Amino acid sequence: MYPLEVRDKKDPPIRGIPSERISFLSTLSGELQKLLAEIIRESVTVFAPPYNIPNTAEMKLRENYPYGAFQMIKNLLEEFLIRLIRSSDKQTDALLQRPKSDDKNFIEVIKQYIEENLSSHITVSELCLLFNTNRTTLHNSFRLATGETPVTYINRRKIRLAKQLIREQNMNFTQISEELGFSSVHYFTRIFIQYEKLTPSQYAQMIKSRLNGI
Repeated sequence: MYPLEVRDKKDPPIRGIPSERISFLSTLSGELQKLLAEIIRESVTVFAPPYNIPNTAEMKLRENYPYGAFQMIKNLLEEFLIRLIRSSDKQTDALLQRPKSDDKNFIEVIKQYIEENLSSHITVSELCLLFNTNRTTLHNSFRLATGETPVTYINRRKIRLAKQLIREQNMNFTQISEELGFSSVHYFTRIFIQYEKLTPSQYAQMIKSRLNGI
């Protein structure tokens, strides 16, 4: 089963999956996307195709599905829903506590939200909705306070965290890209090069050389 992927708006729709559902998937954190992928993997071992018919009341079962598969699916679904609700609660809290755009803490609160959600696919539209502002005001206020646009700031923070994860050597590049909410390891590499002027592999090799005293 392939990982859930965030696609560009210009890309053609994925066959069998409505565009609005793809849009929903792109808003999930990397953790929730992994959990949903696990639910799908387990479900495929139980239910026979086809999988792209909406509103199906009853799906055909495979003849020999793994022992305990139904319980696994139930447990995974419960965990997914709990984590989804918790994630929604965080966004609701931010919505209730959002400052006005002329408040001196306006950008600081947004920066804090970004910092706490670096593993998610954060968009300018999401920030505008959560903090009751528009793109122009957000862009101008953010640039005035930080010298950067919101997108540049978000990407720079993600890459800074990515460098830390590379130095820790506990995750490969694909895992790091998923952890930080990038749509693919290729997009992660492109953004990494944009900010660091070298690839993640080159950065990892540079750190390794320094540690070895080369």
